[in-house]
Amino acid sequence: MKNQNVLFHVVGAETASTSNKVITLLESVAISFGLDLKVIYGPSENETVFDKIRAWASARGIYAKGDPKTQTLKLMEEVGELSKAVIEMNTKEQVDAIGDCVVVLTNLAALLDLNIEDCIDTAYQEIANRKGSMKNGTFVKESIQELLDKPLPGVTIDRKSA
Repeated sequence: MKNQNVLFHVVGAETASTSNKVITLLESVAISFGLDLKVIYGPSENETVFDKIRAWASARGIYAKGDPKTQTLKLMEEVGELSKAVIEMNTKEQVDAIGDCVVVLTNLAALLDLNIEDCIDTAYQEIANRKGSMKNGTFVKESIQELLDKPLPGVTIDRKSA
């Protein structure tokens, strides 16, 4: 049975998370039997760019053979490329690097058995009512700003020499 190709056609799974779980299971079974697995997503009117990313990654074995640790390192590489593009004010490279970060985050989430859409929604719910202010070009949430403004016990700062 080695080196046989198996083709699965997945059409319109209820959610991206369900689709990820089905494909991960299929990939595991295929690897166990030494099969080459190819998953094709059928057209779906609800297909998102995240679904397309997951299909792309699945077809390349990222979910079957990938490792969250190495995907995290890949994310750091992409963030480095983004930092360089921002410093150089290179819009084309900024767009590419931001997209690459989203792709890697999508794959990392799937490898951790998470759904990127749920992660984004959770993060948004966390910040939706957050209060704070802009400091040096960055939004600082209120609770952090209060800590920064408090004097440290037993520490005196000479503002003239600082």
